[in-house]
Amino acid sequence: MVLHELVDSEYQPVVAAAAGGMFRMTQPFAFEIDPAGPLDDED
Repeated sequence: MVLHELVDSEYQPVVAAAAGGMFRMTQPFAFEIDPAGPLDDED
């Protein structure tokens, strides 16, 4: 999961996280998630 930000007419990665890590961002709103969470399959 990657968050990009527009800087000088180009998008630059600001935050990145892989499954098992924690993705945290603060702009434009606070949000955090473990990218593996939506993939968990508990049947």
